[in-house]
Amino acid sequence: MQEQFGKVTVTYDKATTVYDHVSPNDDSIKVPLSENRDPRYQENMALETFADEGHDLRRMEAPGWGELYHFSHLRVNLTEWLPIREMDRVLEFGADTGQLTGGSLEKAKEVACLEERPGRCRILAKRHSSAGNLRVYAGNMWKNLEALPGGFDWIIAPGVLEQAGLWFPGENPQVQAIQKLKDRLNPGGHLVLAADNRLGLKYWAGAANPHNGVYFDNLEGAGCGFTKQELERIFEESGLIDAAFYYPYPERWFPVSIYSDRRLPKTGELNRNLRNFEGERLVLFDEEKVYDRLIADGRFPEFSNAFLIVTGTSEGDCPVYVKYSNDRAERWAIRTDILETADGRQVRKVPVSSQAKEHIENMKRREASLARQCAAGGIRANRCELRDGAAYFEFLEGRTFEERLDELRSRRDYAGLAAALQDYRRLLLACLAPELAPFEKSARFIEMFGDPAFAKAYEGAPVNNLDWIFGNLMEAAEGMEVIDYEWTFEVQVPVEYLLWRALSLYLHSRTDLQSLGLMAQMGISSHEEQIFAEMEHHFQLWLLQGTVTIDAQ
Repeated sequence: MQEQFGKVTVTYDKATTVYDHVSPNDDSIKVPLSENRDPRYQENMALETFADEGHDLRRMEAPGWGELYHFSHLRVNLTEWLPIREMDRVLEFGADTGQLTGGSLEKAKEVACLEERPGRCRILAKRHSSAGNLRVYAGNMWKNLEALPGGFDWIIAPGVLEQAGLWFPGENPQVQAIQKLKDRLNPGGHLVLAADNRLGLKYWAGAANPHNGVYFDNLEGAGCGFTKQELERIFEESGLIDAAFYYPYPERWFPVSIYSDRRLPKTGELNRNLRNFEGERLVLFDEEKVYDRLIADGRFPEFSNAFLIVTGTSEGDCPVYVKYSNDRAERWAIRTDILETADGRQVRKVPVSSQAKEHIENMKRREASLARQCAAGGIRANRCELRDGAAYFEFLEGRTFEERLDELRSRRDYAGLAAALQDYRRLLLACLAPELAPFEKSARFIEMFGDPAFAKAYEGAPVNNLDWIFGNLMEAAEGMEVIDYEWTFEVQVPVEYLLWRALSLYLHSRTDLQSLGLMAQMGISSHEEQIFAEMEHHFQLWLLQGTVTIDAQ
């Protein structure tokens, strides 16, 4: 039996209603459950109605957990970054409602999705109905896998590790499942797996098991998930000798960053931890501070909340680090990769929406403007090259200005920290000085920052990199460089706003510094702080352009 949704065909096996899990070696059809009483059927109908009505979660306040889980645009971040090529065949094993599918469709020659539940298959087909390279198969996934012809270059099976025991009774069900999937890979193919870490830091800090709402049962061994050591044993027994571990952060449902053993997080980076949208949680300690201690001790991989495993990769195939900036207006939605090749590392910025292509192309023009501006202060703008629809930048080794400040902070050298801030102020003014002119509100300024009532006159340059923040200044071997200038605009702003913005972002999570009067030492009054905060709020709304971020949902 088949059903058509636009260009997508859904093929159903003999059991076309909701049914229990079946063994891959069981030829019989399980007795269907009564659809009008089965809660899974009712959930599918609710989700299908949601999909039919075309709701956009980017514009929704407070969606339900089910809608967020199935339809958030951030779900695809888990695998969208994989280097799938245009002639590749991709298999999604356990595709659910197609949360990850879009990340493969725009790249691959063919995508086949296997999913047990017919209702989920219909939702998947509807949300990707314009894709001519997608086929969906409903029912017993293992039997459908046997029936599919040929091999695959990528098999993406994010749920198979945790669900293997439902299909393979007895010992080592994960090993059996992996070996069956491995058999369908083409030579040089890639198997992609995911799992929650049952020792993830969020469970120690007070997050409940997301599947049953029970606190600490993952830590006690009664819940779901695997430790890194358990997964390494499973992979060794499965013959996955080239399994590369990646670490989605904050978790694997709505990741914003993907770390790897070749690029682990740095202190201060893991500051988005209260992400339990499925229910209430406890807050037993400050996870950011504990993460910083684990990072310093080299133990982050053991306590990452989730694992993503990619096999069959070689040097240069996959990025060593990925960061998504797509929880904002689509015209700014990009992905930042760190690539590692035989020639060294590079930074690549990629549009993740068609609307963001212009934003990427403008980065080369911004480099030219900033290079001229920065030269006045004796520093450089990181070189940019446009290639294959992406912007490539030098990867610089060195110490950021933020790291310099944090070193002084760690020694409680507050006088040295205040002196370093004055160095920053002099450097910024030296770069802008040749272009400074009396500040005047323009229509562009009011559009971006509102119409603040300034109490005094300011000066400003005609072109400004709003991200003259401490983390974007790198002390490299060749001298100081500006390494990220995405928010460079042809708009005049007060120099003091740039100073406030850099220091405000730095102080935000460093409560021990907030009573030192550093703003006043930078020449910014408390009244100006309020005005600049209002400007920043307006600027963030301008960047969102109506988008409701996941943290606001």
